[in-house]
Amino acid sequence: MYWMSCIMFVFALCVLFFVLWKIYKINAMKKSAGKLIATYPRVKRRWIASLGPAYFIGQCMYTYAQYVSGDIGTIEQFLVQSGSYAVVSCFMTLIVIHLIKSVQIYEKGVIDGLNFYSYEELKGYKTSTWEKPKENIFLYRGREKMNDNVNLLIRQEDMNELESILQRYIPKLMMK
Repeated sequence: MYWMSCIMFVFALCVLFFVLWKIYKINAMKKSAGKLIATYPRVKRRWIASLGPAYFIGQCMYTYAQYVSGDIGTIEQFLVQSGSYAVVSCFMTLIVIHLIKSVQIYEKGVIDGLNFYSYEELKGYKTSTWEKPKENIFLYRGREKMNDNVNLLIRQEDMNELESILQRYIPKLMMK
């Protein structure tokens, strides 16, 4: 159990540093992306992701309760277990912040959470009503990309305005 906790702690630290690196890269990309044209808030259902950090904070408190009651024998084991939960909760908090962060439209591309999509990279955009009765806008990146359709998940009332902005930069594709 102790070694598994150590491995989980190291893995969680690596993932946390990767997310921090992605945030740094996105902030650097904002400087070269030109002028900010528009910002659109996300749909409200993305807020469910905030349950992730709450779960790991609860696990950290449960580990402390186990240590106080004597179920965890050594201070080292307690520190590794609670440290891994603390690191994972920090990582999840960063992910949640970027999941609920608004979609930003720049002169040279779109920033969607932790990802930047330049207009040169995009093959077009599509609109679809397959998910519930609401319309969604998808950025199409081409079949050669692993995630070829990117769903922006913005609010229904902002769809027409975003579509008029995207028409200036990339062509509209018809849904199949």
